[in-house]
Amino acid sequence: MLNRAVEADTKLAVAWARLSEAYWLRYQETRRETFREEARRALAKALLLAPGLPVVQYTRGRGLLVEKKYQEAKEVLEQVVAKTPGMDLAWANLGPVYRELGDYGKARHAVETAIDLNPEYFRHRVYLGLLLYKFGEFDRSAAAYQKATELNRASFSAWNGLATTYLAMHRFLDAETASTQSIRIDENATGFSNLGTVYYYENRLEDAVTNYTRATELDPGAADTWGNLGDALTMLKRDKDARAAYGRAVEAARLEAERVPTDPRAHIMLGLYCARARDRECASGERDRAANMQPASLEILFRSAVVYSIFGETEKALDRLEKAVKLGLSKSEIANHPDLIPLHGNPRYQKILDMAS
Repeated sequence: MLNRAVEADTKLAVAWARLSEAYWLRYQETRRETFREEARRALAKALLLAPGLPVVQYTRGRGLLVEKKYQEAKEVLEQVVAKTPGMDLAWANLGPVYRELGDYGKARHAVETAIDLNPEYFRHRVYLGLLLYKFGEFDRSAAAYQKATELNRASFSAWNGLATTYLAMHRFLDAETASTQSIRIDENATGFSNLGTVYYYENRLEDAVTNYTRATELDPGAADTWGNLGDALTMLKRDKDARAAYGRAVEAARLEAERVPTDPRAHIMLGLYCARARDRECASGERDRAANMQPASLEILFRSAVVYSIFGETEKALDRLEKAVKLGLSKSEIANHPDLIPLHGNPRYQKILDMAS
């Protein structure tokens, strides 16, 4: 419909801005480069026609968020809400920006402001669910996602968020139900990946491999899914297939790190998959690069501990693990991580595990 609008009036800046936003959303869901190109093209048209229009600047900020240029996105979106405080979409997208910059208070305020302005829009609840999930508030996260599914039963992203949160809570039956509902709505990679993780934790490893494989077919550029497939194949002692899966994870993670070189998560994930592929030089370099960018990040510390553990550097692994626990890393995440199994017999590991909540 938006394409029809810009065909009917090529100078309608609002339509170009909304078209850009729609393409950014599709790019986030599919990672297809053509959608990213179309989003940029539509935004360029909107900026040429009416650069000062709030909806145009909002869409610019939205694009910067998708491109992981968080500081730039923050500056643009803060200006939008200052000038147009009633724009719920701008507030909603400020939430993920603040979240990625590590400011929980501002992130929570921004998303809740969006909900106050437009309480019936399901996507605001999805953003709230993701924020709460990222900061370990799983009960509240599940409630937010549940509300999103009530507002829009056909949102597979809401069901996927709910499934991911249930997985973190080890509510595997509920996670399976949510994942299945997501896949019924749309055969999407995240839904199959979540279902694979349910089966992985239930030790139904062949079923896990089947679902992870389907996820990689739907989104071959997702490093996490290739890594998960490698983990399941490793547990089945299919080492040759596991190495191939980890190799694909490294390829995908390297492309992401090259695309957004300032994103510490992209580098630590590349380091993790290099470690699983037993490429020590790559693993160490990317781990250190991520740590230098964000030394006090719970996720970076946890992933660094995993990389150290894979290569048998026990004390360094335990140092990072202890710091991550002090920042809020949960006991379940530590105890159920297969790469930390070599640490289980270490007395210091048990003390760290006892510290975790």
